[in-house]
Formats: sequence, C-alpha cells, structure tokens
Amino acid sequence: MLISKFSHTYERNGITAFINSLRLNPVYLDSDVAKKLLASIKEELPLSEAEIKAKQALLEAKYFVEHEEIDQKVLHKVRSQTGKPELKIAYFIVTDECNFDCTYCFIKRDMPADHVNTAMSKDTVVKCLDFFEKNLVCKADDTDNSIIIYGGEPLLEINIALFIAQSVTERKEKKRLPENLRVSLITNGSLLSKANAILLKNNDIAVSISLDGDEVATNSCRHYCSGKGVYGDVLQAIAYCKEVGLDFSLSVTITESLLSNPKRSLDLLVKDIGVKGLGFNILMYDKDNNVLDDYPERAARFILDAFTLFREQGIYEDRIMRKLDAFCERKIHLFDCAAAGGNQVVFSPDGSIGVCHGYLGTRNNFIANVNDIDKFDLKSNDVFLEWSRRSPINMKECLQCAALGICGGGCPFNAEKENGSIWTLDSRFCAHSKLTLEWLIWDLYHKMNTTCP
Repeated sequence: MLISKFSHTYERNGITAFINSLRLNPVYLDSDVAKKLLASIKEELPLSEAEIKAKQALLEAKYFVEHEEIDQKVLHKVRSQTGKPELKIAYFIVTDECNFDCTYCFIKRDMPADHVNTAMSKDTVVKCLDFFEKNLVCKADDTDNSIIIYGGEPLLEINIALFIAQSVTERKEKKRLPENLRVSLITNGSLLSKANAILLKNNDIAVSISLDGDEVATNSCRHYCSGKGVYGDVLQAIAYCKEVGLDFSLSVTITESLLSNPKRSLDLLVKDIGVKGLGFNILMYDKDNNVLDDYPERAARFILDAFTLFREQGIYEDRIMRKLDAFCERKIHLFDCAAAGGNQVVFSPDGSIGVCHGYLGTRNNFIANVNDIDKFDLKSNDVFLEWSRRSPINMKECLQCAALGICGGGCPFNAEKENGSIWTLDSRFCAHSKLTLEWLIWDLYHKMNTTCP
C-alpha cells in the first residue's frame, strides 16, 4: 500500500483532513490517529477496529492506493477528456471602440497606436452565425451554449446587438440553433438608457454590467475618456434594468481600492443594489498595475469572505461556484475559461476568428476569417487543439498541487502575458485555487460537525 502521489493533508486544531486531488473526497480523522495510520504504511503497527475502518476509508478515498499504476490509470483517464475542441460559446465583438478608458483594460492595452476602431456589419454577423451554427456542439444536457455580445462597448452598436439577437431567434424557430442558447451582453452601463433596457429585454438579451464596488472603488480605475468618473451613470443603468425588468448581473473587478474597504462595497452590492448574481474578476497581469505583492492572496480571501455572505442571501457568484460544483460533485474542473478547452470562438468586428478576445489587439491566435473558411475545421485546427489541452492536468508544474482537481488553470492569456507561454502558471490564480480548496475542506467539515476546528 502506498500514499497516492495526488494525496494531500490539512491539519487544524487536532483534526487532519486527507484528500486526493483527483478524487475530491475528503476524509477527516483525529490527528493522532492520522499520524499512526501514516506510520503504518512504513511499518506494521497494531490497529484497533476503528483505526482499521479509518484506514479502509482512506483507501476508498484513494488517499492510499494499492500500487502506482492506479495513479497513472486515473491520470490517463482524466487527460483523455482534454484535446477535444467542442464549440459552445461565441463572443461577438461588435465594435472595438469604447467610451471608457479603464486603467486595467486588457483589450485597449494591446491595441496598436495607429489602430482605427471598427464595427461589425450585418453581413459579417450572418457569416459568423453561419460558422457558429455549423460548428456548435449541442448535447441534450447542455446549459452553457451561449452567444456573448462584447466590445469595446457593445451598446455603441446597439442595432447590431439587436440584429444578432433577432437572428438567433429566427434560427431557433427554424431549429437551426438550440432553444436553450442564451444571448447576453457585457456593458459598461453608460449607454444603458431606459429605452435601450426595454429593447434588450424585448429581445431576450441578458446584461452583465461592470461595477467595481462603491463610488471610490469603481471610479479608481473606471472612467470616461475625459477622465470623469462613471459610478453615478452605472447606478442609473442598474436602476433602469430594475424598472423595466431586464435581467442583469454584475461584473466586479477586485481593485486595491475595493480591498481597502471591502465592507462598503459589499453593503452596496447586497443591501443597496440587491444583486442576484455577479462574477468577480481578479486583475490581469500588467507590469504597470499598481498592486501590492500579496494582492492575489488578499483578492482570494475577499472572494471567500464575500461568498460566505452571498450564500446566506441566495446570491450567485460565478467564479467560486465553478469550484464549489467541482468539489461537491467530485468532478474534475479541467478548464476555468471556455477558451481553454477549445469551447469558445471569438469573432472580431471584421469577422476574424480567434480563440480568446484577449488577443484582439495583437491578433495572435486569430487564425481565419468568416469570409474565407470553406476548408476551415475548428476541431482539427492547431490553435484550438492546443488550447483544448491547456489544463492543469496536462501541466507538470501543477500535478503536485492540492488544488489540481478544482483549479481549471486560470487564464492562458494572462499566463502568456506574465511568463511568455500559455503553458505557464497563471500565478494570481494559484492563490485563489489553493485558498478556495482549503476553505471548502473545512467548510464541509463544519457542516458535518456541530463545531468547526
């Protein structure tokens, strides 16, 4: 009998938690018993009946394995789920123009100095939808097929956004696209008037609005090109959504300003706005970002603190729920973004086809155009194949990490920005995954027992 190479332990106040990172089935034992069982692997020790049962539990949870081949077999099985691009999500970048000048914007950051803003035409929309329709992988239980209207600021081209939604509806009626395909739009909120909110609602377009917390936090990094703060206009947009009944969520980037007074921003989100769903964004790597060295850890802890509050209020936070679902269902979270996994395609305003919108400025990993795709096969394309394999399970540096099973690998684009390759670590994400796993382990223990260690 051996300790699996995917096994890890956590200790807190006399309790040891055992977990195999590919099984996600924690076992909790008194720490003295834990030490004895670990020692029994190296030498024969007399064990009580309870200790024998505990050892069997560790064997069933694959903390212990009978031989090394078991680990290799499991690793091979999990790896076999990668390298198979299956298109489920499309980003339609209807314009690369934006009326904001946010300091952390990774789209604008990489735009060439001589870039001329462009907008998507209706003809290009039709060709992009044709491509998406042809390559979309639909399964009976799929709930994540979606089209995301993006920018720039997409409401600068609201007529194109509406045309996309109307075209999707027509294709659904003709059974060319699945009925459960969702259309959403990500906006900075500045152009979300009451009239526009009604148009979006009437065309079944859900919106995600960027708001980074309270006024100080939001205006610290988000402002108009003139330098004017945006907070008041975004709150007005949210009010219009509520007034007309337009479904909305919030996209909240965790800035140093937000972390300096998190309670103020959380009170705004929960009490004042009454948000029902949101997603936190950890700042992308940028050598010019004014963040402290321990930012990733503080951002990760903020997400956990916020989630503790949110679950009491029935608020859905997307980022941590992906990990929670993997942990609770004991299902390996292979990819944390749709581009990794080869599940996503990005259409630029001119119809270029890419794997990730982060490369809009450089056009790296944009490999075709909808105007010339007669022989293009997404499933055999080298770029999509490589990205479909980009998972921690295929990265040597990640195999010994306890969070291997819930991580998903973060953002390949950010890893490349920081270290030169999509196959390197997205280091800001490591802290998030590791701290989240430890929190999940002890949160589960708390739920299983009347007192928390």
